[in-house]
Amino acid sequence: MSARRKMLASGLCLAACLLAANVPQAYALNDATCSAAQGDIELYMAYINDADCTFSISNGTAKINAWVRGQSGNSTKCRIVVNLQEKSGLSWKTVQTWSDTQDGRKAAVNASKKVTTGKSYRVTATVTVWNGSKSESKTLLSKTLMC
Repeated sequence: MSARRKMLASGLCLAACLLAANVPQAYALNDATCSAAQGDIELYMAYINDADCTFSISNGTAKINAWVRGQSGNSTKCRIVVNLQEKSGLSWKTVQTWSDTQDGRKAAVNASKKVTTGKSYRVTATVTVWNGSKSESKTLLSKTLMC
């Protein structure tokens, strides 16, 4: 084999090695192969089983029903803190806070408050579930409603 062919063969081998070294080691799944529909992915919670917050305004009164339930056999205490907030310019001002803490698997807040006509309101609910000294928290945010 001539020197020129040897050099060409060596160059091709080197190029092939360099190209092989740049191949990505992981690939993203094609949308068609993904088994979960968009929006169906949720965080796994070790202590919080579920939580919900409903918020409505009717006849000048804001009504709030919020609760948290801990995992069966995995929760020793539950707490919920609910804030009714009023829009003030570009920010939100808390106008009332309610809370409930219970030993066991469930805590809940059912509350109502007179609100001002023409103002916008929302509710935040922060729920915490303990398993002994360990805990996890999650914050729920309602839609904005106008009185």
